Amino acid sequence: MATRQESSKRQALLDGALACFLEHGVVETTMEHVLARSGASVGSLYHHFAGKEGLADALYVECLSTYHHDAFARLTAATDPEAGVRSVVEHHLGWIVRHTDRAKFLLAYRDHEIRPASDELRSLNRVFYGQLEHWIGERAVVDLPPLPAVISQWIGPTHNFSRHWLTRQVRVEPDEVQGFLADSAWYALRPLFEPVA
Repeated sequence: MATRQESSKRQALLDGALACFLEHGVVETTMEHVLARSGASVGSLYHHFAGKEGLADALYVECLSTYHHDAFARLTAATDPEAGVRSVVEHHLGWIVRHTDRAKFLLAYRDHEIRPASDELRSLNRVFYGQLEHWIGERAVVDLPPLPAVISQWIGPTHNFSRHWLTRQVRVEPDEVQGFLADSAWYALRPLFEPVA
């Protein structure tokens, strides 16, 4: 079990790596950049991570894990399907504002530095999507279409807006479109949860 000091050093490395990856890009970042930014020693870095790719993968998993945890907490607190669908859209938009650097890293690393998914990432996604499928399945009144199609309808437009906002391609703020995107998600998914007249 990691000591508090070891956890602190590991977190300092992840935080330093995040700053460097955003400044230089993952490919151009060197381990020297990360060491200088984090204040960690070479020994500490290689004690926690196998190298730069391992560090980037660990950071990706940490960021995504935080996103998943908070999203599912909001979803399970919802009182009905509509509130649940809306809560995921609201969470997504709020998360990219509160964690803009982490959101930028998730977007950049996934889209531009594609690598095979680690076992940890596959496990993280399997748990999260399993939780979503269970939540939907317990409330649905029809047979579910494939989960990727449901997720695309649910969060796809919000994710697309987020990509544009994070890369400064739009001047509209997330809170200005939250209601519209939440309405759109509920309109798309409502037939799963309410009988069609």
